[in-house]
Amino acid sequence: MSYGFNKPELPADPSITLPAPKAGRKSNKQAVAKALDAGKKLGFVSRETRSRRRPGPKRTEPQGKLTLTGPQRVIERLQAYADDLGGVPYWQAIEKLLDDQQ
Repeated sequence: MSYGFNKPELPADPSITLPAPKAGRKSNKQAVAKALDAGKKLGFVSRETRSRRRPGPKRTEPQGKLTLTGPQRVIERLQAYADDLGGVPYWQAIEKLLDDQQ
């Protein structure tokens, strides 16, 4: 049984060989580039991520967590208020509301 893992017939290209790694020497960049081009022609793609996400800002004070459940109309008002302030996080919108009460 092959389970669908038949080896495809790949064209033999004897001109593409990678040099054996030697201690203390850099690899032959031209041979590596040739091998990469041949792989692309055969349909191989890179598994490396295209971009890395940057970490968020460092927190300067201890963080807390709040899970809020309430009437939909109130939650929507809070979301709209945060959007009106320029799309600030909800905690900043709540902080502004609390500061305005003083």
